[in-house]
Amino acid sequence: MNNDVGCKFLEVMCIYKESKDWLELIKDIIYVLGFIAVVKYVWTRNFTLKTAEIEGNLRFRERIENDLQDYVLEKYKNGIRDIGVRLVHWKNYPWKLKDDGYLHTLQVKSFDPKTMPYGWIDNTGIFFTEPVWFFNQSFYIDKDDIFFLAKEGQNYEGFKELSNKILVRHMPFTKIVNYDFKERIEYEPIFYIKHSYKCKKLYSDAYQINEKQGGEHFTYEVTRKKNLKKYSWIRYKLLKLKLMFSCKAVK
Repeated sequence: MNNDVGCKFLEVMCIYKESKDWLELIKDIIYVLGFIAVVKYVWTRNFTLKTAEIEGNLRFRERIENDLQDYVLEKYKNGIRDIGVRLVHWKNYPWKLKDDGYLHTLQVKSFDPKTMPYGWIDNTGIFFTEPVWFFNQSFYIDKDDIFFLAKEGQNYEGFKELSNKILVRHMPFTKIVNYDFKERIEYEPIFYIKHSYKCKKLYSDAYQINEKQGGEHFTYEVTRKKNLKKYSWIRYKLLKLKLMFSCKAVK
């Protein structure tokens, strides 16, 4: 009995050795097919997510564009230059506005009576401006595009001053929960937003530094991650160190 079992075992081992190359080939084929299937799944998933994002943005723009344009033109025809909306965090709906509902100014270009205003919307979101020059502040920016805001006319080693400018930020449609052009706060329509108006995540990473209305044309793009909230030598060096390590991690 034991001899029969031993013989069968030896027979199986012989078959395995003779078929080993084929078995390895089959394993490799299964691995490659599995890898292709995973790649195809990831690509299909990314494609599906991106098309859904495009469709969502198109639907939201179609909903809001006419109302927003009518509102801007109404203000424009009445000679109002600082045209804005009120941002309200969704958690504060409807009227918990003790620390909410502040005015945010839309980017509106060309107040020439002969041309129509434009510039507050694109296919992914809404543009808002902050009149830095109005508060007697300038942008200070170094060769690596690290920047901060400070009182105009200052000298910071390694930084150049950009004065008489505005900051333009882009709010994606996905950050706007809903909006209301009928119920207004001090004459401005309401945007109900996903995050507090102070939250960095409310805006896209790319900012623009532009000229103020009527100034010489100027546009410079910067990124939020390179923004120093307040300048100090230590904060500056720490940010440079952080950016250096983040670049190495990406590589």
